[in-house]
Amino acid sequence: MPESKDRSTVLARTLAGVARRMRADFERSAEINHAGSKGTVREDLIIANFLRDYLPGTVEVAGSSEILDISGERSPQNDVVIYDRSAPPLYRENQFRIFPAECVYGTLEVKSKLDTRELIDSLDKAERVKNLRKTEYHPNPLPQTRTQYGQVWTYCPTASFVFAYDSIDLDSLAEALVKRYENTPHALRVDGVWVLGKGYLTWFHQSENRILPSSEPGARLGVQDVHENQDVLLHMVLILNAHFVKAWMPPFRLLGYAGNAPLGERRTLWTVGEPEG
Repeated sequence: MPESKDRSTVLARTLAGVARRMRADFERSAEINHAGSKGTVREDLIIANFLRDYLPGTVEVAGSSEILDISGERSPQNDVVIYDRSAPPLYRENQFRIFPAECVYGTLEVKSKLDTRELIDSLDKAERVKNLRKTEYHPNPLPQTRTQYGQVWTYCPTASFVFAYDSIDLDSLAEALVKRYENTPHALRVDGVWVLGKGYLTWFHQSENRILPSSEPGARLGVQDVHENQDVLLHMVLILNAHFVKAWMPPFRLLGYAGNAPLGERRTLWTVGEPEG
C-alpha cells in the first residue's frame, strides 16, 4: 500500500499529463478553426469534459447554458454550468439549457487568451450570476447551513471561476481584479482564475498564509506561478473539490417557476364520499 505522499504524487503527475493533452487539444482546435472546418473542437468543451471526469459525483456539468431566477432575472450565457444532479432544465434545445438559479452550484468562463478586458467581463458576468435569487425551496424540517464568504447560508451560494488557455502576465490580471473588487462584497467575487501553463490567482488567508477556496474576511489575493513539473490543474481540482464535494440543495420547488401559467378550465367538481369507519 503506497503512502499518502505517493498517492499525492500520482494525482499531481496524472493532472500534469492531462494539462499537456488539454493544451494539445486546444492547439488542435485552433488549427481546425483557422482552417474553417465545420468539425470545430471548442475550447469550452475540452474543459467541460475534464470537469466531468474530475468533479465529485454530487454534481453535473453542462456547457452553453443560462440561469434564470424566480424574479425573471437571467444570466448571460455561461460556458460551463455546474448544477445539482436532480435539476430540471427550464428549457433545453440540443446542448443549450436554461437552469433555475436554485439548482446551480457554480459557473466557469473559458477564454482562449485572457486579458484585462476579458477578465473584467468575466468578473461582471460572475457577479450577475451570484446576484440571482435562490428562494424557491420547500420548507425543510432539518435545514442545513453552509459557511462561506464570511456568511452562513441555508443553501449553497453560487461559485464562479475563470479558466484560460493563455493570458497576458498574471500580475496585470491581478491588478485589474484588485481594482475591480475595491468595494465588492466577498460573496460576489470570483472564486478562482487559472491560466494553463502560467499559474493562477487564488485567495489566501492574510494571517495564516493558507490557500482559501473563496474570498472571505481576512483574505488577500495571491499570484501563484506553476512549478516547472506541474501545471494549474492540481490546484484547480483541489479548489473545485472543496466547493462541490459537499454540495447540497434544499428540496427544490419547481411550482414557483410556473407562476400564473394557465393550467386549463375546471369543468366539473365531483364530491367523493368519505370512507366509513
